[in-house]
Amino acid sequence: PEPPPYPPQAHLDRLIAENIPTAVHNDGGMRVVTLGGMSIPCGGTHCESTAEIGKICIDGIKGKGKATRVSYSLACDQ
Repeated sequence: PEPPPYPPQAHLDRLIAENIPTAVHNDGGMRVVTLGGMSIPCGGTHCESTAEIGKICIDGIKGKGKATRVSYSLACDQ
């Protein structure tokens, strides 16, 4: 895969700081979370907005075929 056109950590930090609200709705029997115009299947616990997330550090990004694996940590060394 091509590298993103922006530094991923800086982009993630900006999205969290923007305090983007989330909304949960049902779509054909599946819970869906909408975040800033993007909808994704609900994976369980979610927050009211991105500001509730706190600091997330991207530890690595690896591409293999069509898949991209992102590893991250919540306890970041500042």
